[in-house]
Amino acid sequence: MPQFGGFDVCLEMDDSKMVEFGTVIDEQKKEATCFVGCKEGKICLKPYGRRYNKGDRRTEVKLFEEVVSVDDTTDERRYFQFATVALTDDDAYMGVSNLESVGIIQVKVISVKEYILKPNPPALKVNSSGTGNQVMLHERSKKGISHCVGFGKGEKQPKVLYTQTAKPTGTVILGTFTFKYRTMDILVADGIAPRRVSQRNTELSKRESLEASPSTSRARPQTQEIIEIKEEEDDQASQEEKLEAQLKAIRDKRARSGNSLQGRSAKRVKREVKSEFGLFKPGEVIDLTI
Repeated sequence: MPQFGGFDVCLEMDDSKMVEFGTVIDEQKKEATCFVGCKEGKICLKPYGRRYNKGDRRTEVKLFEEVVSVDDTTDERRYFQFATVALTDDDAYMGVSNLESVGIIQVKVISVKEYILKPNPPALKVNSSGTGNQVMLHERSKKGISHCVGFGKGEKQPKVLYTQTAKPTGTVILGTFTFKYRTMDILVADGIAPRRVSQRNTELSKRESLEASPSTSRARPQTQEIIEIKEEEDDQASQEEKLEAQLKAIRDKRARSGNSLQGRSAKRVKREVKSEFGLFKPGEVIDLTI
């Protein structure tokens, strides 16, 4: 993402920076738009740059997290994550008001002149702005949308009592960053992301699923490395094995044929016993006169 007001904003998913595609910049409006490939997982927004002025006193980033009141002694923090969208054919979901916000994460960087502290009411409690973890959309409402932003698993933390609230004054928008999230298959099909990125993400997803599968972990030792074989190499290896098997079969057949010929030649050799008196009888007279 480009820098507006000294900020370089990007999205992270599962502690890894998300790759951006199709970035469009409008310097006059101070707007930047890009696409990112999404899947189910924890997301977080990080500013990678900051310009400090003389009037700056502190910089605090609290993005994509929500404090949910559990009881009087504990709090639960639920991080945002990508979740799947539920599709329905119910026409009541056609033209819902929040449809345009699905598939988009928009961040506005604002400069503040000062904060005015105000005391909180005695009975103030911070409640969650939502309870569901799934968005319901009509199946014909918006093509290419399969994920939304939902809540992750809650993490309990010590109770923090806030006695004052800081209200910003003199705000000025420095820049607006818009992230449009789609699955990698959709981005590749629309020509936004290159195909090789989709193939690499698919291989990584397969490896992660194999490593996370309990049946795979039981069947294979943990120290065993997963070796990826491309489809072409796999076909060549299988063809080589077939040729070797055919060659071995031919050699075995020739060996069996040679043994059979030797056996037949040995059987065909007949021993003739010469008999000295085979043609003449004792005492017989042979007439040789013509």
